[in-house]
Amino acid sequence: MHEELQYERIAHGNLKSSNILLNENMEPRISEYGLMSTVENIQEHSLFKEDTYAFGVILLELLTGRTVLNEGLDLASWVLAVVSEEWTVEVFDKSLIREGASEERMVNVLQVAIKCVNKSFESRPNMRQVALSIRAIIEDDEKSMDASELSVTRSFIDL
Repeated sequence: MHEELQYERIAHGNLKSSNILLNENMEPRISEYGLMSTVENIQEHSLFKEDTYAFGVILLELLTGRTVLNEGLDLASWVLAVVSEEWTVEVFDKSLIREGASEERMVNVLQVAIKCVNKSFESRPNMRQVALSIRAIIEDDEKSMDASELSVTRSFIDL
C-alpha cells in the first residue's frame, strides 16, 4: 500500500495491531488507512517512516506476545535492552517456542523488527524493503523445509 499510495502522499499514520483485521480467509486487511494524512506539521517522509516504526512494533508484539505498553515499559525499548544484553531468546513468546516455531526464523524477523524501530528516521527501512526482507525469510524457510522433506523422503527410499 505504501508503494501505491506514496505518490498520493498518503501514509497510514495510525498503524497498530488493532487496525489489522482478518477476512473470512484469514487474510489481513488494514483499517483506518490515511486518516492521519491531513496533519500538516509533520513531513510526509516522516509519516511513512512512522508507519515503518509502527509495523516493527506489531512484529515485536507477535514475537513477544506482549502489548505495546506492558507493565509501564515500552515494548521496543524492552526488546532492544534484552537483545543488547544478548538474551535474544528471552524476548520470544514461550508459546511460539513450545509450538515448534523456528527459532532461526523468529530471530530473522526480530532483526527486521529492530531495524523498523530504529530511533533514527533515516536508518529505518521503507516498507518495500521490510516486505522484501520478510518475503526472503519466508522463502528461505520454505527452501529449508523442502530440503528437509527431500532428506526424509530419500531416507525412506534408502530403506
